[in-house]
Amino acid sequence: MLPYTAGAVPDPMPVLPIRVQSVRLPDASRSRLAYIDWMRGLACILMFQTHCYDSWLGGAARQSRFFMYSQLGGTFPAPLFLFLLWSRKNCGERT
Repeated sequence: MLPYTAGAVPDPMPVLPIRVQSVRLPDASRSRLAYIDWMRGLACILMFQTHCYDSWLGGAARQSRFFMYSQLGGTFPAPLFLFLLWSRKNCGERT
C-alpha cells in the first residue's frame, strides 16, 4: 500500500471471515446485586444534579438554602463510589 497523499483514497483493508460463537450469559437476577446497582444510580443522580445546579444557578440563587443543600448532597457521590469499590473487592460482588 502506498503512503497517503492529499486527495488520494487509501485502499480498504480486506475483510476476513469471522466465526462467532454463541455464549450463554448468566441470569442477571442471580449474578447482580440489586442494592449495589441502586447505590450506583443514586450516586450518579446526586453527582449530576450537583454539577448541573452549580453550572445553571447564579447570582442570588447561589446564596439560597436550596443551593447550599444541593452542594452538601454533592459531597456524597465520591465516598459512595469508593465504598462501592471497596465492597466489590471485599464482599465478592459478581459483576
